[in-house]
Amino acid sequence: MASRAIKVLANLMRVRKENAEPPYVLILGAGASLTSGASSFGQVIESVVDGYSVQDPGAMSWDDKVAEFYEILDGFSESERYAIIKRHTEGQRSSAGYHALAQLAREGYLEVIFSTNYDTFVEDAFADVGLRSRDFTMLINGQDTEEGIVKALGYPQPRIKLVKLHGDLDARIFAFTPEEIFQFSEKIERVLTDYLSRDVIISGHGMRDDDINRCLRGEGGSLWYVNPSAPTASDFIGRAMRVRKGTTIEGEDGYFDHFFCTLRDELVGAPVAEAAVSRVAPVETITAPPVEPPPPAPTSYLTMSDEALETEFTKLKGQVFDLEQEKGRITEPWRVDYKGKDQARLAEIQKELDGLGKMKNKLGKVVALKKRLRIRERNLDHLQRKIDMSGGDVPISVLNQIDAEKDEIAKIKMQIEELGA
Repeated sequence: MASRAIKVLANLMRVRKENAEPPYVLILGAGASLTSGASSFGQVIESVVDGYSVQDPGAMSWDDKVAEFYEILDGFSESERYAIIKRHTEGQRSSAGYHALAQLAREGYLEVIFSTNYDTFVEDAFADVGLRSRDFTMLINGQDTEEGIVKALGYPQPRIKLVKLHGDLDARIFAFTPEEIFQFSEKIERVLTDYLSRDVIISGHGMRDDDINRCLRGEGGSLWYVNPSAPTASDFIGRAMRVRKGTTIEGEDGYFDHFFCTLRDELVGAPVAEAAVSRVAPVETITAPPVEPPPPAPTSYLTMSDEALETEFTKLKGQVFDLEQEKGRITEPWRVDYKGKDQARLAEIQKELDGLGKMKNKLGKVVALKKRLRIRERNLDHLQRKIDMSGGDVPISVLNQIDAEKDEIAKIKMQIEELGA
């Protein structure tokens, strides 16, 4: 069950959406990625110093190790730094919290996300819930120009913007050392100051980066600080919370995965299994039968545009993902509210997954076949142009190639028609 603080935040986010007000600005830090398999900052320091320092790590204090860590990074080339950092910032896959965050963004509850992480967990989660690359903009400080970042943030579309403030793993841009995260450029600082003056949610971030703290001013909207531990009176964020009348969500609710999964349940809707359980006495409930998307008409696959097919395929992937997430929420051991789940709902979910899974697999094959078909059609068109330019003297090899391409096109079309039957 959601805590009072999360319920209040969910209500505020719902009201903002209903009244077409801009959503909360989200700040993400390294703490968000721990359950996805990324190393903590302390683990990175220990590993780098242990593996690359010429001094004895056992004789160093923690402060000495931190200083040595920065010195090691400063002395390495871009490729060396990438090789070291890569294995610490890449995890298995995006955690349940990242998927919940992506669902909230998909449903319009989040739009602008500032992240100090180099990993790709946010982008991966976007894809998992059915968001396509054209549904969001990713901006990388240090790769995109300052003017480009400022302009992109001002555009109404794509609605979702992800700004990676300290770089990106794939782009091989890392702001890590104190000198690198001391201060943003003037234009980036100005735009970040503007966004941080709005209503803000901070999750997985200790707010100890000078460049970001410089942009968080005393005057501005509300602050929601989500962290397992409440800030102390001497912490920068603790002082900012007092000035801005902020709210801390701490304890179990402050863990990234728990917070976003619970928030998602409040806003997108709790699983049917929870709604069907009476708090007083068992009652008979009637659950509407699962609605499966109607299959396209038998001949529609060939006539559907490639974009329409891709859209339908992406939609199906999103539906499958949502059902798998609901199934996971019902059976997750750490969610106390979901112990002893309604087995009937689990059976319904599995039935829906079976139906949607078959349709998804079928559409996936159609999409792949249509791509092969386009390649064959381009090859045929190229060969036809060669004939047109030959002036009538056509080599037999070209004619044979044309016949082969036509045969392949006919076979592919037949396969597509069979899948649509």
